[in-house]
Amino acid sequence: MAVICVLGDSFAVGASDYKKGGWADRLKVHFQKTNDEIVVYNLGVHGDTTKELLGRFNEIKTRNPDIIIFQVGINDSSSRNNGKNLRTTLEQFEKNITKLINLSKKLKVKQIIFLGIGRVIDSMVQPYQYSPNKTYFSNARIEKYDSLLQKICYKNKVTYLETATLLDKKELTDDGLHPGPKYHKEIYKKIKQELK
Repeated sequence: MAVICVLGDSFAVGASDYKKGGWADRLKVHFQKTNDEIVVYNLGVHGDTTKELLGRFNEIKTRNPDIIIFQVGINDSSSRNNGKNLRTTLEQFEKNITKLINLSKKLKVKQIIFLGIGRVIDSMVQPYQYSPNKTYFSNARIEKYDSLLQKICYKNKVTYLETATLLDKKELTDDGLHPGPKYHKEIYKKIKQELK
């Protein structure tokens, strides 16, 4: 039996993929059909930042994961006051990601994968219409966090999979933030290839 645990935010949950429930669910169904010795647990939670992931990291210990896939960062890059009051500073983001990697390595998993951070439609998420506390997202900030994530992964010798180029912004018109089925399908294909 091999266990894959997915940890992350609403992108990992599969928000807005109304067809098949997101890339993680697609991966789960794939293995249910082709190899029932591989189990996928989706532990994504809407709105999570790296801080929340660290707070609930113990969830995965009891599942004895062989592979951990992270998709987190977009909420870390957001702010509460149009650029001020960042949810997570770049310095803290680096510390949190490094800690997530170190905790994963202590579990002696075979592979750690981080998915790159998605992109948004700036005009629709400043502020984000569904946020009661006026959360602001910005591609300029997201790109800084994504670039830092990539550097941390390379430094710590874990897998980083770029995702920004997989995004068709036409799919984002629903809320300007969450991608639709096409994005999740492409992520699923990319991860499946990586796991081979």
